[in-house]
Amino acid sequence: MRKRNKQITIRLHPKHYKKLQKKAEKENMNISDFIRKTVKEAEFYTLPDEDYAEMSRQVRELYLEIEKLENKASYERHLPMEMLDKILELNLKIKDIVKHYYEKQAALGNSNKLLHRYKWTDKQHRLCIRFNDEERLKLDKLLTRTFLKQNTVIQRLCFGELIPIKKPQTYYNTLKYINLIGDYRLNMMYQNADDPNAAWDKICDIQDVRDEAMTLIRDFVCMVHGTEQFRFCP
Repeated sequence: MRKRNKQITIRLHPKHYKKLQKKAEKENMNISDFIRKTVKEAEFYTLPDEDYAEMSRQVRELYLEIEKLENKASYERHLPMEMLDKILELNLKIKDIVKHYYEKQAALGNSNKLLHRYKWTDKQHRLCIRFNDEERLKLDKLLTRTFLKQNTVIQRLCFGELIPIKKPQTYYNTLKYINLIGDYRLNMMYQNADDPNAAWDKICDIQDVRDEAMTLIRDFVCMVHGTEQFRFCP
């Protein structure tokens, strides 16, 4: 067996410690062995960067079409219902694209599960756990993929909780394009509409579709992925 000469320290709320103790006992292990096993078996389940890039490319193309129509309406101070119908159609396409990748992402994992929070107490359990080089390398790899601290990552791994994973820049580009179809642009549509009263319902429909797409893309953050025990969020 490789020498375990890499030591880490984690702190647990007493109730979390008892919960972890029970999980370790169920596996006929002590807590240190259970944590090492958890880290060793943890895997990532997330969309490849290519999927995020393709989603961003498709959404950008549709966004540029919407922007072109909006600029034309703003320049001419003229926005007929036919143009509003086209803008709504393009927004629906954007939502469908995001929904496609959302469902593809969802197929990799399960619904989210957040760590139960307890009131602060100074009576915390302090655990010192030793890792060998391979185990420490695996833990470091996990830590490079998330914004969470080591203490939190280990707790959430052991309890099968949500761990947000860093995303490529193309994910944030998609979020940007959808966000740009914002309230200011919708207000400009209303002002340029040939018949603002008749256009109002259509503009509300566009806003609803935009909001649904925004909710889906943001929910990529709240999705959990992994095996039954070890779950991750991309």
